Amino acid sequence: MEKLREREAESKEKQRLNFSHRHNAATLKALQPAIPVHIKDVGTTGTVTRAAETPKSNMIDTEKGTVRRNQSHVNPIPINKSVSPSVSDKSMSPGVTKQQPQDKALPPLKPLPSPYLSSRPKRLVRPSLKLKESLGLC
Repeated sequence: MEKLREREAESKEKQRLNFSHRHNAATLKALQPAIPVHIKDVGTTGTVTRAAETPKSNMIDTEKGTVRRNQSHVNPIPINKSVSPSVSDKSMSPGVTKQQPQDKALPPLKPLPSPYLSSRPKRLVRPSLKLKESLGLC
């Protein structure tokens, strides 16, 4: 009987590993209290207050109240830290400035030959006789 339980445990572990590998499952990091988060299904932001009783769930304070959400429905909002200039910027001489890309206007598109109308890129539509008559192309 002990051998059977060992083989079942090995089989279950193998199934779990295969499922996780096949579905690219990854373990999520636990969210700490006071972390600002975005709630996907509601489309609002909030702050994690504490972990809920259920696994991988958190209690989140929002503008409209407190909600419980699973970690898969919550994205942590990155906190912006002051960015110091990189080493390459410091090594440049003061007289040299980086060239900023200039916005150049694109040339206008060439009109298509009159018997063809374009409804979207790379698709040409041959107009019907009725449309040609109404547009005066005949």
